Amino acid sequence: MNNNILIIGDLWRFIEKKHKAYFVLLLIVMMLTSAVEVISIGSVIPVVGIFTSDDGYHKYMLALEKILHIKNFSKDDSKFFLIIIFCIAAFISGALRMILLKMNSSVAFMIGADLGNKIYTHTLHQPYLVHISRSSSEIITGIQQKASGVTHNAIAPCINIISATILMLFIITAIFMISPLITIYLILITGFIYLFVAVATSSKLKTNSRIISSELNSTLKALQEGLGGIRDILIDGSQNFYSKKYQQASQRLLKAQASNLFISSSPRYVIEVIGMIVVGVLAFQIADEARNSQLTIPMLGAIAFGIQKLLPLGQQIYSAFSSFKGSEASLSDALALLNQPLPQHSIGNRGKVIRLVKEISFQNIDFQYSETQTLALKKINLTINKGDRLGIIGRTGSGKSTLTDILMALLTPTNGRILVDNQVITPSNAYQWQKNIAHVPQNIYFSDLTIAENIAIGMSAVEMNQDRIRSVIRSAQLDEVIDSLPLGVNTIIGERGVRLSGGQRQRIGIARALYKNVDLLILDEATNALDVITEQNVIDSISKLNPEITIVIITHRDSTLKICNKVLELHQGEIANIKGISI
Repeated sequence: MNNNILIIGDLWRFIEKKHKAYFVLLLIVMMLTSAVEVISIGSVIPVVGIFTSDDGYHKYMLALEKILHIKNFSKDDSKFFLIIIFCIAAFISGALRMILLKMNSSVAFMIGADLGNKIYTHTLHQPYLVHISRSSSEIITGIQQKASGVTHNAIAPCINIISATILMLFIITAIFMISPLITIYLILITGFIYLFVAVATSSKLKTNSRIISSELNSTLKALQEGLGGIRDILIDGSQNFYSKKYQQASQRLLKAQASNLFISSSPRYVIEVIGMIVVGVLAFQIADEARNSQLTIPMLGAIAFGIQKLLPLGQQIYSAFSSFKGSEASLSDALALLNQPLPQHSIGNRGKVIRLVKEISFQNIDFQYSETQTLALKKINLTINKGDRLGIIGRTGSGKSTLTDILMALLTPTNGRILVDNQVITPSNAYQWQKNIAHVPQNIYFSDLTIAENIAIGMSAVEMNQDRIRSVIRSAQLDEVIDSLPLGVNTIIGERGVRLSGGQRQRIGIARALYKNVDLLILDEATNALDVITEQNVIDSISKLNPEITIVIITHRDSTLKICNKVLELHQGEIANIKGISI
């Protein structure tokens, strides 16, 4: 229970102020709805009483005349007015319950959407090392399904529990005023049953919550692996392997979810039977308390009406609690994502862009991905002057990409430091340095947007500089390709650029980097997918770029190195050979 309270308290911290204010309004509506429910229950006694006995008729007619300041009511008039009052109370009660249901759902999903966006935002702002240490299925599941689970299994249940509890307390108070004994028995019996079930199923719900959290990751991972490698799967005929892998994870997930659904719903049927038995067994007690058998039926009617409203509320509270408990592990995962720290630049403190004026200096750089792994880089001392064309070569695993990741401040050195014009690059100012860097990886990410939108990534059509787009298209040797397309730069390239060839995708990546107009351009095997002639043309275009731009090229092709005035060879994380480099 304490853990549940901690989770709720943690979630409350991340809710926007405007949604908290809306929640206060929701509480007011809950109180008003509960008060009207009590009135509707109380109105049963005079309505039933006036129809079942002459004493009841005279008693309630006098009360009605006094309230309305009207005398000489006929029996039919008094019945009519009481029925009207009862119907109005029932109508207002139902209308308020509908409004409350609408508000409950609106608040829950507004807060859930806000928290989901926060989870995504916090995740996107995490350091590169955090991202590469996680599986993509874990991250996507956390953002999509577990964030959605916060709405369905935390926010909505909590609001339902609060709403049902307030309404239940009002109804219990009304029933207690009619018959204290029945109220006490009802609370003791139903309370004991729900408490017994909650204790008995707590362990199972907790186990199921862990299974659900784990298998959500597993099902998404199976989907990603199968669809991501569809070409090889079709060639190898290994569809059954991936289908079985998904089926096993899916079955475990659905079995745990079905178990939770049964646990949360089953007590209802027992409680409904017991509630009506309690009314029947204690009916005689009401007659003794009332000391007037003619009032027994109206009081029983009111109590039965109250219990009929009360029992679903108890089930609603228990079901919401079970839903919360059964998703505890997923909620904890979502909270862990919410609690990820945000860098300063994400909250408006972006700082001034760090420009490259003279040189970049690596001083005794060591880097280790984790304590269990060997050093990926060892004692790297290197100076890159502004305007240099630096080529980096070496076998796979020699540390080329790690070196450029440190240069781009995606990774922080384990030992040593990197300086730009004597300013040390740290995690706190990494963003200001990265704003001055363009990177073309070997595998470029594309959105299912137009060519222009993929070049001026992150910009709307209004923000794009069309002249600059045309210029970088020429520099990347894309003009012939663009001219051959019916819609030109407005052609949709498909998810991951599937409608383009490998060489075309690579050239769009180069155009995207050139569009940024930065001081440092890094090409990581960026021309490997190009044919010899196209590569030659692209390299020639790169060589003609502003000589003030510093270019770092990772490559295995000697033809690419011809534009480099300096070449660095790495071997097992160390500088093995230097040509034209000052250190």
